[in-house]
Amino acid sequence: MVKRVLNYMIWGITLSAIAVLYGFSRVQYLNSPVTMLELSITGQQQGSFLDYNQTYTQLITTLHIDQMPAVKALEVPAIKDQLSKNPYICRADVYTTLDGKIRVLLTEYQALLRVFTSAQQNFYIDHLGTLFPISEYHSERVMIANGAIPAIPFFEHQKITIYDKLLEENPIKDVYLLAIRLTNDSFLNLMIDQLFVRSNGEIELIPKIGHAGILIGDDKQIDKKLENVTHFFKEKAGSDELQHYSLINAKYINQIICTKK
Repeated sequence: MVKRVLNYMIWGITLSAIAVLYGFSRVQYLNSPVTMLELSITGQQQGSFLDYNQTYTQLITTLHIDQMPAVKALEVPAIKDQLSKNPYICRADVYTTLDGKIRVLLTEYQALLRVFTSAQQNFYIDHLGTLFPISEYHSERVMIANGAIPAIPFFEHQKITIYDKLLEENPIKDVYLLAIRLTNDSFLNLMIDQLFVRSNGEIELIPKIGHAGILIGDDKQIDKKLENVTHFFKEKAGSDELQHYSLINAKYINQIICTKK
């Protein structure tokens, strides 16, 4: 019995000592200065919408790293929140290390589609449907959408998606969903590089080969229409027949009608 009590006392003293040491180490850590910023930006395949040097300099100024602030002076949640307001940043991870560094890992939105509205607006849509502006540092080569796309009511530093109520009457959602389908199809993704919205709301695909647009119409039974288009183009592969058409009408489910020049 006495031995058991002694064991409990030893364990209690040991745990108390560990807690004291941990508390002392944590106080030292929180009071230690931040000595360095490490910045990482995960961008597009061909570049980045954020300029690394400018972003690094802005963070140094914002966080006062040059003044070597104490770790406890850094409000990490507030820093993440501020970074997330940047229109190009999809995710911001911020944390400090035991050796006095602050690490900032930024992930940019991945552009799916570049949109030109009838009001001369010009912006990107990412794979999850978030709208974000073009950048002076990088232009991503992605599918283009233009034509009778009304103005988008969003402003600088405001993040909205194609599912926003402001866009309920705008064809941009249908354009986005069609772009997702095309991108996920290995054949059509290579063949189509532009979506054109006609004044009546119907969508026309502009292929990279031939001179004829592909009229898809509305989004009803869109998967079947795209299946028909794929079959049609694979059947005509290697032939110069496509060069003689001015329009390929694929908006009907059971047939494709070609208009000659």
